[in-house]
Amino acid sequence: MKREKTEAAVAAYEAALKIDPDYTDDLLNLGVAYVKMGKPDLAIPKFEESARIDPNRADAENNLASTLASVGRMDEAVDHLHKALALTPDYGEAHATLGKVLGLQGKLPRRLTSSSRRWQSIPDSTVTRNNFGLVLAELGQFDRAIDQYRAGLCSIREMRKSVIIWPSP
Repeated sequence: MKREKTEAAVAAYEAALKIDPDYTDDLLNLGVAYVKMGKPDLAIPKFEESARIDPNRADAENNLASTLASVGRMDEAVDHLHKALALTPDYGEAHATLGKVLGLQGKLPRRLTSSSRRWQSIPDSTVTRNNFGLVLAELGQFDRAIDQYRAGLCSIREMRKSVIIWPSP
C-alpha cells in the first residue's frame, strides 16, 4: 500500500514537472519519493537540478548530501552540507546530516563538534539532544549522554505543559 502511494506521488510529480520543469518543490519531492523507493540514482539528479535552479535552497543541498552519503559518496556529501550551512548556518537538519556523515567516515570528534553546534542552534530540540546523546555514547561519554537524554525528556515535559486544551463550545 505504501509503495503504491509513493509510486502515485512519483507519477504526479513527474506530470507536474512536465508543466513547470523548474518548480523546485516538485523536484525535491520527486527526489524524496525516489529515495523512499530505494532509487537514489534517480533522486540525486533531481536534488542537483533543484539546487542548480535555486542556488539558495539549503534543503536541496541537504537532501542531495544525505542521498550521496547513502551511496557512499561521503566527500561530496560533506561538500554539499557545507554549502547548505553556508546558506543557512542554523539549519539543524544539515548539522545533523553532517554529524551522521562524519560519523560514517569515522570522524567522531568532528561529528561531536557538528552535533554540538546543532544543539546550540536549536537548544530545545528533543531530537537533537537525543542525537547528541547517541554521539556521546559512541565516544564512551555515558554520563554526558545521559544528561542529553534527560534534557530531551525535560523538553517534552515542558512542551506538554504549554499545550492549552480549549473547552468545547
